[in-house]
Amino acid sequence: MHLLKTQRPLFSSIFDDLVLNNRSRHTLHANPFDTPSVNVIESDVDYRLQLAAPGKNKEDFSIELDEGVLSIATENEIPENNKEENYTLREFVFSNFKRAFKLPDTVAIDKIKAEYKSGILTVTLPKVKEALPHPKKLIVIK
Repeated sequence: MHLLKTQRPLFSSIFDDLVLNNRSRHTLHANPFDTPSVNVIESDVDYRLQLAAPGKNKEDFSIELDEGVLSIATENEIPENNKEENYTLREFVFSNFKRAFKLPDTVAIDKIKAEYKSGILTVTLPKVKEALPHPKKLIVIK
């Protein structure tokens, strides 16, 4: 029975406002394309956050968890303009960002893992055992 499937997924309902507010806040201070896009994927056993951040190294990322809020940030040194170069067009952007996500209580915070591969940072947020789906059980009437 899929009663909860007709509603917005738990992860999405908790994160939508924060993600949207976070993105609009960044657009006031920086180019909106500097902030990486995020995919949120929910399965029976975990949530996965995917951030599109090509051109970074895994050492560029800082991931912190503080009072139920997961923060993902990068800080790069912005190279100084080379006075000897005469750019006709300069589009390279070396930007920093910070995204924050309030985690639901169903996340097993001690089992969070992250991986950076092919320009995508994937943060896996396993669900606590109590939040995992239970197998179908037949109840015998006595």
